[in-house]
Amino acid sequence: MKSSEVTNRAIAAEIAEDLDDIILAAQWLQRQETADYSFADFLNLFFSESLRNVLDSLGRVLRQQGSFDQAEAILQRCYVLEEALGDQHSLRITLNSLGLVFQKQGRLDEAIEAFQQVVEISQTLNDQRQIAIGSNCLKEVLQQQGRV
Repeated sequence: MKSSEVTNRAIAAEIAEDLDDIILAAQWLQRQETADYSFADFLNLFFSESLRNVLDSLGRVLRQQGSFDQAEAILQRCYVLEEALGDQHSLRITLNSLGLVFQKQGRLDEAIEAFQQVVEISQTLNDQRQIAIGSNCLKEVLQQQGRV
């Protein structure tokens, strides 16, 4: 996504805030007498989580605006980050968003796979609300295919 494509003020503000944090952290690290790699690793994790939040928000906005190809690309990047971070809670939300994108694109088999993963992760986390959400989305796609 190009900077000229970021038209939502809330998303732009989040991106700017994250960039400010990155710049401040880099300046602070440059002033240190010795390299503190454990702190740098912590910052990497922090900024990965911040980037994940921005990508998730941007993906949802693009999906709501009907920009499904762009939403998919952003949400796929978010998915990769969440897997790397081991963030199962966020992963299932991103999978749900991806499932909705696939559904809108008519890619029903991929939507089913995404919603099944939402249900599986939610069961592992024992989150009844997300199990219900994922199951309802899955049922809707199966109905679209005439399988229910």
